[in-house]
Amino acid sequence: MPTTTRLILEMTRSLPIQSVASEKSEEIISTRLLSWLRENGGSLDDRTFLSRDTVTGWNLRTTQAVPSKSRIVTVPHSCALSYLNALVDDSLLILKSHATTLQVEVVGVFYLMAQWLNREQSFWKPFLDILTPPSTGFSTPFYFDKEDFDWLQGTDLFLSFEKREAKWRENWRDTTAILESAGMDVTEYTWSVLLIGRICPS
Repeated sequence: MPTTTRLILEMTRSLPIQSVASEKSEEIISTRLLSWLRENGGSLDDRTFLSRDTVTGWNLRTTQAVPSKSRIVTVPHSCALSYLNALVDDSLLILKSHATTLQVEVVGVFYLMAQWLNREQSFWKPFLDILTPPSTGFSTPFYFDKEDFDWLQGTDLFLSFEKREAKWRENWRDTTAILESAGMDVTEYTWSVLLIGRICPS
């Protein structure tokens, strides 16, 4: 299975239940996403469907046994959302002009942030609609409160989280400073929005 397909499958399988905006039904969002995928050359096995539950969030399910080595989903490169898009997107000229000097991972994250902030006009809107909004958050240490952290004190997880958070915040501050100095409005490129790009694979 192609890497892009594996990433999208893993992401849709693990997204929390709070992903969907309250005014939109699960059926509408899943239908739009699958229609968008098919309209752009992708496919989903007729024996499977996109679903959501309180335990696993968004996930792919099947109505019957699927033989080994079956192709469940096909995602064309045109639907991929990655660093490569920033190299050719003239609507974000400043990010594009810095795409070869910044870290690949950072450019990919900031490009996803840009799409999220402009999702109503984004080509990837059907995909973005299943992502968890910053106001909701994920069940990860980035959204833990003080009581949660008290339980982690002295553990390897706490030390690992501290190092990761420090590195992510450093990248966020440095990159927004570079883009702002080049004339890009980074007001909405907040830490909470960055977490969407960092936690959700593209």
